[in-house]
Amino acid sequence: MTHLVITGGEPTLVPNIFEYIINKIIEKNINITKHVNIFTNGILYDEKIINSIHKLINYLRNKKECENTSINFKISNDQFHKSIPKTVLEKYEKVDFVSKEWLKPYELSQNEIQNDGNAKINNIDGKLDTSLVPSINYIIENSNNIQVKNGIYISANGNICSEKNGCASFEIEDKNNYGNLLNESFLTIIRKFQNNK
Repeated sequence: MTHLVITGGEPTLVPNIFEYIINKIIEKNINITKHVNIFTNGILYDEKIINSIHKLINYLRNKKECENTSINFKISNDQFHKSIPKTVLEKYEKVDFVSKEWLKPYELSQNEIQNDGNAKINNIDGKLDTSLVPSINYIIENSNNIQVKNGIYISANGNICSEKNGCASFEIEDKNNYGNLLNESFLTIIRKFQNNK
């Protein structure tokens, strides 16, 4: 795997699931060779999540294939999110892998905002295109191993979308997805998509 992105919803609301994901990566000896991106709204701070990320960092640093993998812990501190509580901000400031740049408030440009969901309801006129990108490329190496060549996004409700559709509104994800993991396996979804190209 080259990239792992953990986002929401809000991952700090489910520290046990977060810890489970990290433990499974380590247990299954999965390589993440480029980036790990974790996004939070910064409202909550959970020591279990911080400890899990430290565990992942130590695991990756001890693997030759992953020693250059970047860990990016990003807090959504833009104009559309609540301000981070001072007590929580002070805790994040002490965490070594949290970029101090991401703790500062920032403004999103029109090109970084999708024109759907709350942005559309509030007439924000975002310019980011969220139309479905029908491009899942894959190689099946054997019946138990599949390699997806481009990014995919698995949303909280199980929808599989292209990385371009990831983090779109639930309405967009419900309309523009390749399938849902609650209904069928990942391999079945990928094969179905490939056969319909």
